[in-house]
Amino acid sequence: MWLAPLPHRTAPPFNRSGLQLRRRPDGTFDVTFVYAGSAAAAAGLKSGDRILAIDAKAATAVTPADLLASTTAPAGTARTYRVLSGDSSVPRTVTIRLADLLP
Repeated sequence: MWLAPLPHRTAPPFNRSGLQLRRRPDGTFDVTFVYAGSAAAAAGLKSGDRILAIDAKAATAVTPADLLASTTAPAGTARTYRVLSGDSSVPRTVTIRLADLLP
């Protein structure tokens, strides 16, 4: 069977960060999954980390459109995240250089 693409539909953009995030009730994001070999994995992000800010914008102010744009920008684009890891009370800054996951 051959299915032709619908002319008025475009493919969803690729997530080049390698992150899956879930918004918390306080407006920050939990990292729920990090793809092996991804830009996020290379930057040291792990499942369970909490994202406080993306590119100096507080997570509480990040809209769904902002989040999509932050993970689907062209490969090579740098994104900066403020992250709390584990039981630490001191956030760290992590820079992710977006990359295509497919060879």
